[in-house]
Amino acid sequence: MKQIGLAVLAALALPALVLAEPSFSGTKACKICHLKIHKSWAATPHATVFSKLKPEEQKSADCVGCHSVGFGQGGFDPAKPDPELQNVGCESCHGPGSVHVATMKKDKKAEPNMSKPTEATCTGCHNSKSPTFKGFDYKEALEKGVHERPTASK
Repeated sequence: MKQIGLAVLAALALPALVLAEPSFSGTKACKICHLKIHKSWAATPHATVFSKLKPEEQKSADCVGCHSVGFGQGGFDPAKPDPELQNVGCESCHGPGSVHVATMKKDKKAEPNMSKPTEATCTGCHNSKSPTFKGFDYKEALEKGVHERPTASK
């Protein structure tokens, strides 16, 4: 019984944000702690891919699903475009960052709790449904990378 009481107290002590549904924070939130990675990402096509869309494509679900962050999942909304959620940003591959940001603000040594991209993450957009698809080799993309590799501390 004592263990159950302690478990209930521990659960109640968790910050409300951790219990909330994760949401998209945008690239600026990531840049604060991950400047070096952000700079290397900013030099890639992913960082400017939204601007390649024609104005009518910027409102098309078929296009913004791969040219923005979190479309259809509480992220980018063409009706209220947020520049922080345009392009293929950190959260396109690593998932919503709100819990990570809140956790790391409290404890810089906490477990990062972000998703690691998989082949399925990449091929969700890099596939034959894209009108500009020219083939995609996951192993090659993984070796090349989309941004500088993070160190153990960041």
